[in-house]
Formats: sequence, C-alpha cells, structure tokens
Amino acid sequence: MDGAGKQETVSRLREGVERFRVTDINNPAATAQAQSELPILYDIVSANAKNFSHIPGGGNVLYMDGHIEFLRYPNRYPVSRAWATIVGSVTPY
Repeated sequence: MDGAGKQETVSRLREGVERFRVTDINNPAATAQAQSELPILYDIVSANAKNFSHIPGGGNVLYMDGHIEFLRYPNRYPVSRAWATIVGSVTPY
C-alpha cells in the first residue's frame, strides 16, 4: 500500500519482468527496448551539489540489459530533480 492507501503491484526483479512494461505487443524489439530503459541500480543523487558522488553532478545508472550510463543532473529518473528531492529528504547527509 502506498501512503494514500492505494494498493500497488511491485514486480520482482528477474529476467522477463520487462515484458510488463511493453505497450505494443506486436513489436518484437519492444522487449529489448524495455530492458534498456529499466534502471536496476544507480548512484544516490541529491538536490544539494556537495552530496554528489561524481563531479560534474550526475550519477551512473545500471540498466536491466547490462549497460551502464552516466546521466548528468538534472535528467530523467533516477537522476531527476524530483527524485533527488525525495531521496535527499530521507538521506542523512
């Protein structure tokens, strides 16, 4: 349950879970694309520049297909302003 009492489904991290993110089942390349867009592990980001792991600000992101990408802050999830604000508010720095 989330904070509003709404039940949400969290898929287990395993091979094939990306197929639940595919919207066009007639496109065979969609599964590979979904794997390359699903972040698995990433550096902590913060809205405060002194807390960044990397200079210039940003973080490494490991995707389900195995590639790692450095995203400069601000960018898309998980190196976004919104995520940095959420994580920064609970991270004891």
